[in-house]
Amino acid sequence: MNKRFSTLLAATLLMLGTVCGNVYAAAGDKTAAAYSTANPTMKLENGTKFYLGKDDSGDKFASIAGVKVGSSTTENYYTIDATTLTVFDGNWDDAIPVEVRNLKTTGVAVEFELWAKGKQVVVKANGEKATDGDKLAELNTVFAVTYADAKEKGSINFSGIYVTNVVPQVEVGTDLVAYTNTVEMDDDLLNAYNTNGLSFNFDFDADNLVGNVFAEKAMRAVKLDADAMGSGSVAGTYFVAGAKADVDKFVAAPDGPELKKVSFASLTDEKYSINNLKAGEGYKFAWVKGEDLEKDLAESANAAFTAINLSDGLNNELALDLTMQPTVGGISSTNVKVGAFRASESDTKAYVTAYLATTTDAIMIPATLGENSYLDASILLKNGVKNIVNIYFTSGKKSQDNKPNEQYEYHKYLVGGSSSSAYQLEARAKSEVVDLSFPIAQWVVSDFNNKYTFTLTNRETGAELVLDLKATSNPGEYEITGGAIGSNAFVAETGTEIAEGVTKHATVPGNQALIGKVVRFDESTVVSKTYGFLDMTDEQMAAGFELMFSGKDAVTGTNPEFYGVSAIVAGQAAGTYVPSLDRGYSPFYASKVKGSASTANHVDYIINETQTAYLKDGKVVTVEKGDTLAVPSYLLQADYKNNADKAVYLAKAAKTTVENAGNAAGEFFFRQNANGTYAMGVVSGNNGAGAYATDINAATTAFDVDATSAAFTSTANLYNAGEKYSNVTFLFYDNTTTSLPAVPRHATLDNALGSVSFQMNKNGLNEGILASEGLTFWLDTLGKAEVPYFYISRGEEGVTDRMFMFNAADSMGVFSEDDAQNSYNANYQLEGTGYHSGIAKAIFRPAILIAKDTLATTINGKAVSVVAKDAKAAKSQVNGLDAYQYGICLADEDVAGEYVIYSKKDHRYLYSLNGKLGFGSREEALVVTLGEGSATANDATPSVSEVKVIATDGGVQVIGAQGKKVVITNILGQVIANTVLTSSNATIATPAGIVVVAIEGEAAVKAIVK
Repeated sequence: MNKRFSTLLAATLLMLGTVCGNVYAAAGDKTAAAYSTANPTMKLENGTKFYLGKDDSGDKFASIAGVKVGSSTTENYYTIDATTLTVFDGNWDDAIPVEVRNLKTTGVAVEFELWAKGKQVVVKANGEKATDGDKLAELNTVFAVTYADAKEKGSINFSGIYVTNVVPQVEVGTDLVAYTNTVEMDDDLLNAYNTNGLSFNFDFDADNLVGNVFAEKAMRAVKLDADAMGSGSVAGTYFVAGAKADVDKFVAAPDGPELKKVSFASLTDEKYSINNLKAGEGYKFAWVKGEDLEKDLAESANAAFTAINLSDGLNNELALDLTMQPTVGGISSTNVKVGAFRASESDTKAYVTAYLATTTDAIMIPATLGENSYLDASILLKNGVKNIVNIYFTSGKKSQDNKPNEQYEYHKYLVGGSSSSAYQLEARAKSEVVDLSFPIAQWVVSDFNNKYTFTLTNRETGAELVLDLKATSNPGEYEITGGAIGSNAFVAETGTEIAEGVTKHATVPGNQALIGKVVRFDESTVVSKTYGFLDMTDEQMAAGFELMFSGKDAVTGTNPEFYGVSAIVAGQAAGTYVPSLDRGYSPFYASKVKGSASTANHVDYIINETQTAYLKDGKVVTVEKGDTLAVPSYLLQADYKNNADKAVYLAKAAKTTVENAGNAAGEFFFRQNANGTYAMGVVSGNNGAGAYATDINAATTAFDVDATSAAFTSTANLYNAGEKYSNVTFLFYDNTTTSLPAVPRHATLDNALGSVSFQMNKNGLNEGILASEGLTFWLDTLGKAEVPYFYISRGEEGVTDRMFMFNAADSMGVFSEDDAQNSYNANYQLEGTGYHSGIAKAIFRPAILIAKDTLATTINGKAVSVVAKDAKAAKSQVNGLDAYQYGICLADEDVAGEYVIYSKKDHRYLYSLNGKLGFGSREEALVVTLGEGSATANDATPSVSEVKVIATDGGVQVIGAQGKKVVITNILGQVIANTVLTSSNATIATPAGIVVVAIEGEAAVKAIVK
């Protein structure tokens, strides 16, 4: 017997049903069975294991408990309580087996030690259980057994167990016998053992084993009712062989034409010549053609197995108890067994045949399950550490042009999602997930049944997915053959079979069933416990921020941006918070909310814990709370710097503000959307329970803007929030000095390996490169924003257009791995980054800077204006300005003068691969210094003057804004001054208090006038 397969199956069956009594047993359930003459495994020897139970009472077992012997404080022995047996509750972990050690067979007795869970079993001399403090010298450590029939000596089929250190011997309990566990096997369980075809082995020398037809062909077990193959056919489980297609059709219609095309393992009238064989036994098995069986369906009794069980779960886990009721040779007994028959110990051959279970003189060798098609645990489990994966589809067709009826799973990822109120499975392209480290796209490997069934748990939703997997011919790819949806189900009741679909969105027709799909499991990385949710730093919370809401109008198709503007003035206790198309000064300052007592070890976070699994010494170990998602939640305090005498907070409904941080104040969290914005939700309850499923679930809504009534609502779904005006962008106030100051300048971008330049390639693209001599670029600032951004361009002699650095991520067109659509254009992919990597080139595109928010350029031969995203310009917008705009910040805050450059579009960093430039991770970023450079003819040296606003007594002094329009308003938005400055140093009179100064081309600032 293959011990590895044996161990695998034993571990599997420990996870099956828990019903004990045979009368209630179903296929796959473990049931208790006493060893008997009919049991194929008979020998009592060192290593034999059994349960001790009451004869004919399979629902009671001897209780085995730890005991402290002598002065020991540790339970270093076990003792048996056999007087009052434990009523078995069906939990096989509670039924502790004993193991035979140091066995000695004398002329009249069999003596041995008993051990349980690695500790020796002891009882008192009178057979009663030992108690704490008993002295070892006074306890019994050796046991003996008696037999009802002398022929049974040396077998497990004993009739009582006794102590041996007293005379006469004392019985331990009354009529204790040995039990094992058995499992009823049906056709599904048998076929699942080897999906490529069953075979049976016998523990005997293969050269001397005669007639094992069960190993000649790959069989399939087929359970049929009476008359299923036609009138007169017998009910039972048949072992069928033939072409897979023929067997499949036979299973579907056993009385159809395929009956003639398959063969059956059947007992025949032909007999072996076996010495001393009793009458009615010794018939041979053979493969009988279906066309022969069809001629006389009564002969089907010789191929029908009436019962199939794994007979000994403790000593021979793969041993099969095969029962038939054949018609050959006049045998009509219902208790005919199938095994390898040896007439005596001296017989050198064993014959695969049927025999009467009452035969006691011969030696019976049970059939055992042959090779299985189980998967190795290591395909998804790691040694000593948890594993987190992305589930990637390799099956299906390529999706076309985002058409709902032409969407397939090919090269998409299985992620969690939500309909209106329940979680669901979704096949999403990478571009819809953006980051595969988001918890919604990550699956924790939570369990393995040592066969082919893995349980995976979504890190964010907590939904369990039980997958039956089958290896394919492609290494690392597995077909989903079955399974179930576990707890926290995806649009289904708990335990539902996973034939329910995989959808891109709940509204997309033609759900894609999981069964039959082929997947790959890619190892994923948890960047941090909070990744995918906004986790503000102390500096960000203290510096303050404004919230900008965006989305798509279902009627106009435009994408306006709304700002939350608070109608709070100094000293006002409470006010309103309303959406506005005009940005006003209405900042918040955040503080994290401490979790409840249940999450005392996770202060300031909402916690989602999942079961994880790993391997230890080759065994599966599960940890109930092995993985944690931590979601920060916040109180949002309105501009406390100007309301020092009041603490004003945003309320739960996000429409009003309240004066205290009690129950009326909202506890908010921000979940990152695929486009980099956030969905803003509020936890349930007063201050949240600190548990994810309670505070955040599939029905949680996000705040959105009702553009008609200009009010905040909470009708958007957290997981599909972007379909409304609910995409939240944080406009942080920058209290750091890491960004390059917002001053326009000429500069070269120099690195130790070369300087930034560009050249035209064979495809007509001006691609960024590193050259020995760098070009001088115009770093044109967009203004003094909280985080400054720049255009990076190069002028050419006598040409009006300048060459602007451009992030080509949106240009990679026919089939994109990110989009899973048939539209990728590899010309825009950085060479050397692998097939369909999605890593964009940095190219230079000719354009004219009309204004800081408008570029004029040519795309696909058409003159277009690329403008900032606002309601008025939405119709003319092509790719947006983000692909042309770059942040420049210190590579290391402790090192002056060394910078990295990142794209505003996707926050990916300029880097070099083999001398060519593209956009990659922060770790790969190209570190540059700024050389002085020299301007070209069309690059008039930009002004380096800096606009300054200084609050004075009774007014505001504005420096460096000659010729620019200045608007000054009070905190309520009332205009105090609106003028064009004629001087580079002007003072404008204003009343005392807080004022907001907006200068043309500059970010608005506030000042406190005395």
